[in-house]
Amino acid sequence: MSRVLGMHTVELKPNANEKEFEEFFCSEILPAYARVYGQTIHLLKGDRGERAGKYMMLLELASVERRDQIFPTEGTISKEIEELLGNLDSLWQKFYSFVEEFPDPTYTDYVVVSD
Repeated sequence: MSRVLGMHTVELKPNANEKEFEEFFCSEILPAYARVYGQTIHLLKGDRGERAGKYMMLLELASVERRDQIFPTEGTISKEIEELLGNLDSLWQKFYSFVEEFPDPTYTDYVVVSD
C-alpha cells in the first residue's frame, strides 16, 4: 500500500499574524490530526524559490484506502472522524480567520511511487 501526500498551499489573509498562525496550528490543529490513526500533518514554510515565506500543509496518509476512509469524498470527513474528534466548528472557524481559503483550489494528493 502506497502512502498518499496531500499538498495544500495556504495563503494567509493580509492582516494575519504569521507567529500567531504557527502557534495556533501547532497547539490546536496538530493535536487534532494526531488523534486520527493513519495520518500525519506538517506545516511547511517556503525558504527559497517561488513560494519563499509562504505556507503549505503536507498531509501524509498511510494509503489511498485510509485516505478514502478518513475523507470519503473531497471536502468531507467520515463519521468515524466526526465521532473521534467531536465538533470541530470552532477550530475551523479560527483556522479560517487566518487563511484566505481551504482547501486551496489547486491542492493535489500524490501517491508515493518510490521511496
